[in-house]
Amino acid sequence: MVSRIVSAAEGGTVTNGYYTVHFPPGALMEDTEITIEMPSFPSAVVRLGPHGIQFEKDVTLSLDTARISDDAEAYRVLWYNESTGCWNDIGGYMDDGYVKADLQHFSDYGSDPKKIGP
Repeated sequence: MVSRIVSAAEGGTVTNGYYTVHFPPGALMEDTEITIEMPSFPSAVVRLGPHGIQFEKDVTLSLDTARISDDAEAYRVLWYNESTGCWNDIGGYMDDGYVKADLQHFSDYGSDPKKIGP
Protein backbone atom coordinates (compact mmCIF):
# COMPACT_ATOMS: atom_id res chain seq x y z
CA MET A 1 0.00 0.00 0.00
CA VAL A 2 1.15 3.53 -0.73
CA SER A 3 -0.16 6.76 0.73
CA ARG A 4 0.44 10.44 0.19
CA ILE A 5 -1.10 13.70 1.38
CA VAL A 6 -2.72 15.54 -1.55
CA SER A 7 -3.27 19.29 -1.35
CA ALA A 8 -6.84 20.48 -1.83
CA ALA A 9 -5.61 23.75 -3.36
CA GLU A 10 -2.87 22.37 -5.61
CA GLY A 11 -4.11 18.84 -6.40
CA GLY A 12 -1.54 16.14 -6.99
CA THR A 13 -0.80 12.59 -8.05
CA VAL A 14 -0.47 9.33 -6.12
CA THR A 15 0.91 6.15 -7.74
CA ASN A 16 1.87 2.62 -6.79
CA GLY A 17 3.50 1.85 -10.15
CA TYR A 18 0.42 0.08 -11.50
CA TYR A 19 -2.31 2.57 -10.74
CA THR A 20 -2.09 6.36 -10.64
CA VAL A 21 -4.73 8.76 -9.32
CA HIS A 22 -4.54 12.38 -10.47
CA PHE A 23 -6.36 15.12 -8.51
CA PRO A 24 -6.94 18.48 -10.19
CA PRO A 25 -6.84 21.55 -7.93
CA GLY A 26 -10.12 21.85 -6.04
CA ALA A 27 -11.11 18.16 -6.28
CA LEU A 28 -10.68 17.73 -2.52
CA MET A 29 -12.41 19.78 0.19
CA GLU A 30 -9.26 19.66 2.37
CA ASP A 31 -5.74 18.25 2.29
CA THR A 32 -6.26 14.48 2.43
CA GLU A 33 -4.15 11.35 2.86
CA ILE A 34 -4.82 9.23 -0.25
CA THR A 35 -4.09 5.49 -0.27
CA ILE A 36 -3.73 2.94 -3.07
CA GLU A 37 -3.85 -0.75 -2.20
CA MET A 38 -4.00 -3.85 -4.40
CA PRO A 39 -5.60 -6.42 -2.07
CA SER A 40 -5.74 -9.24 -4.66
CA PHE A 41 -2.37 -8.73 -6.36
CA PRO A 42 -1.61 -9.72 -9.12
CA SER A 43 -5.25 -9.21 -10.17
CA ALA A 44 -6.06 -5.68 -11.33
CA VAL A 45 -8.28 -4.83 -8.34
CA VAL A 46 -7.41 -1.59 -6.57
CA ARG A 47 -8.78 -0.22 -3.27
CA LEU A 48 -8.62 3.56 -3.08
CA GLY A 49 -8.94 5.47 0.16
CA PRO A 50 -10.25 7.08 2.09
CA HIS A 51 -13.10 4.75 1.22
CA GLY A 52 -16.27 6.52 0.08
CA ILE A 53 -14.75 10.01 -0.25
CA GLN A 54 -16.64 12.21 -2.76
CA PHE A 55 -14.89 14.72 -5.02
CA GLU A 56 -15.72 18.29 -6.02
CA LYS A 57 -14.19 17.61 -9.47
CA ASP A 58 -13.55 14.30 -11.23
CA VAL A 59 -10.23 12.63 -10.47
CA THR A 60 -8.55 10.36 -13.00
CA LEU A 61 -7.63 6.75 -12.29
CA SER A 62 -5.01 5.33 -14.69
CA LEU A 63 -3.71 1.78 -15.11
CA ASP A 64 -0.29 1.43 -16.77
CA THR A 65 -0.91 -0.91 -19.72
CA ALA A 66 2.74 -1.99 -19.70
CA ARG A 67 1.77 -3.92 -16.52
CA ILE A 68 -1.05 -5.83 -18.28
CA SER A 69 -0.14 -9.07 -20.06
CA ASP A 70 -3.39 -9.17 -22.06
CA ASP A 71 -4.56 -6.87 -24.82
CA ALA A 72 -4.64 -3.53 -22.97
CA GLU A 73 -6.69 -1.91 -25.74
CA ALA A 74 -9.60 -4.14 -24.70
CA TYR A 75 -9.79 -3.13 -21.02
CA ARG A 76 -12.58 -1.25 -19.26
CA VAL A 77 -12.79 -0.01 -15.67
CA LEU A 78 -15.20 -1.56 -13.17
CA TRP A 79 -16.52 -0.19 -9.87
CA TYR A 80 -17.57 -2.50 -7.04
CA ASN A 81 -21.04 -1.49 -5.86
CA GLU A 82 -21.24 -2.57 -2.21
CA SER A 83 -25.02 -2.10 -2.13
CA THR A 84 -25.65 -4.67 -4.86
CA GLY A 85 -22.50 -6.78 -4.46
CA CYS A 86 -21.87 -6.40 -8.20
CA TRP A 87 -19.11 -4.96 -10.36
CA ASN A 88 -20.43 -2.11 -12.57
CA ASP A 89 -18.80 -1.23 -15.86
CA ILE A 90 -17.93 2.50 -15.81
CA GLY A 91 -16.17 2.43 -19.18
CA GLY A 92 -12.76 3.88 -19.60
CA TYR A 93 -10.57 5.14 -22.39
CA MET A 94 -7.04 4.67 -23.67
CA ASP A 95 -4.63 7.58 -23.37
CA ASP A 96 -0.89 7.41 -24.04
CA GLY A 97 -0.45 3.82 -22.85
CA TYR A 98 -2.89 3.99 -19.94
CA VAL A 99 -6.43 2.73 -19.38
CA LYS A 100 -8.16 5.68 -17.68
CA ALA A 101 -11.47 6.48 -16.03
CA ASP A 102 -12.82 9.60 -14.35
CA LEU A 103 -14.06 9.03 -10.80
CA GLN A 104 -16.46 10.94 -8.56
CA HIS A 105 -15.73 8.87 -5.42
CA PHE A 106 -13.39 6.24 -3.98
CA SER A 107 -14.23 2.59 -3.62
CA ASP A 108 -12.82 -0.65 -5.04
CA TYR A 109 -12.12 -0.58 -8.76
CA GLY A 110 -10.74 -3.08 -11.22
CA SER A 111 -10.09 -3.65 -14.90
CA ASP A 112 -11.83 -6.09 -17.16
CA PRO A 113 -10.98 -7.15 -20.72
CA LYS A 114 -13.97 -5.78 -22.62
CA LYS A 115 -13.94 -3.50 -25.62
CA ILE A 116 -13.30 0.15 -24.78
CA GLY A 117 -15.47 2.64 -26.61
CA PRO A 118 -19.00 2.64 -28.04
